[in-house]
Amino acid sequence: MHQSPDKPDSDRETLLNLLRIHERNVRILEEQVAKYAGNPPVHLQTQFEDERDRLETVRERLGEQPR
Repeated sequence: MHQSPDKPDSDRETLLNLLRIHERNVRILEEQVAKYAGNPPVHLQTQFEDERDRLETVRERLGEQPR
């Protein structure tokens, strides 16, 4: 299959958009988890961990070092 010359740039832009979304989600969830002083509901903790994993996956795809 033939790829257009803009495909890599388009893919990178998509990943950068996903990066911003997941970073924002992690910040929001981190604040929500913090309100429970170290004992958040399981569903909230799970959602936070899942979102962090998604963020790391996007960072890896972009070639960034894990934070």
